Amino acid sequence: RSTLWSAQHFDLADVVEVLKTMDWIGKLQESQGADGSARWVLLVDPVQTPVAPLVQNLLLAHDEQSGNFWRTALRAGCTLHEVI
Repeated sequence: RSTLWSAQHFDLADVVEVLKTMDWIGKLQESQGADGSARWVLLVDPVQTPVAPLVQNLLLAHDEQSGNFWRTALRAGCTLHEVI
């Protein structure tokens, strides 16, 4: 099985916490689903939001497989929209 990038093990809760700290996501204030889960919403405009802070905060491994992503993501002005 091939992966596009490798990173230290991240629990999804860790990623959510990083995104909350960055003010990139917020939890909807509504009744929770039958399974007790809540929904999250993206608070940033992907067209205008630079992707570099996301890369820096989640510390994706910089290796041969992720090299192209790093070159693109850290290019001045590269936005979240361009990489998703």
